[in-house]
Amino acid sequence: MTLAGASCRTYTVCIAWQGLGCGEMSYIVEGQAESVVHDKAKHTAAKMKLLIIDDRETVRQALEARLRHAPEFDIVGSAGSSEEGVRVALALAPDVVLLEIKMADGRGLDTCRRITQSDSHPVVIILTSYVDEAERQAAFQAGASSYVLKDIDSQRLIRAIKAAHVNYCRV
Repeated sequence: MTLAGASCRTYTVCIAWQGLGCGEMSYIVEGQAESVVHDKAKHTAAKMKLLIIDDRETVRQALEARLRHAPEFDIVGSAGSSEEGVRVALALAPDVVLLEIKMADGRGLDTCRRITQSDSHPVVIILTSYVDEAERQAAFQAGASSYVLKDIDSQRLIRAIKAAHVNYCRV
């Protein structure tokens, strides 16, 4: 849709649904502030802030050890429960959240939904031990951008995080 008028500006917006990738769409908005625009170059220039949410401390520690040497990431925190994960995500506004959806408290999907609907709109990547197709679909409906098995090697995990961060844009 195009609006006519001398004061209109053209913006490019990234849109994604269920991790299908980021498509660009131009639209014109009258009187909108430039901060509304998603700037992909700016989005990828700074270190990505990562938050890890998993109820097993050994898994959190292993993920931190695997990712702390990647220069593009800054691990800003970790949490061992759904409630703590939501609280930390709201406080730290990470760019990417690595979330175990099968936590003992059974609230992984709710955690995903609450985090993705927060004001900072972080990208949520589900990290899980085994594939469950119904769970995968529910995770995407709850706002997850990716569903990855925990046995992924470090380099592929890094690429998956970077791809989700760049391709699953939120406005």
